[in-house]
Amino acid sequence: MGTMAAIAVIGLVASVLGALVATQNLNNTATIKAVGVGVYSNSQCTQPVSSIDWGVLTPGQTYTRVIYVKNMGY
Repeated sequence: MGTMAAIAVIGLVASVLGALVATQNLNNTATIKAVGVGVYSNSQCTQPVSSIDWGVLTPGQTYTRVIYVKNMGY
């Protein structure tokens, strides 16, 4: 009987913890600050980028944005 009670308690705790977990989608934009380099959205380095809009971020997913960095030094 003790084993059955322990299993019931574990099941109850798992149910309560499952009810406490929540997810939230976040909209996020990152600002780029570059010193001595240019940051661009295309490989020809003609379209400057000052921020990256990640869109709606969903927990557990991976998002990739490609940028190009050009040395502006002499």
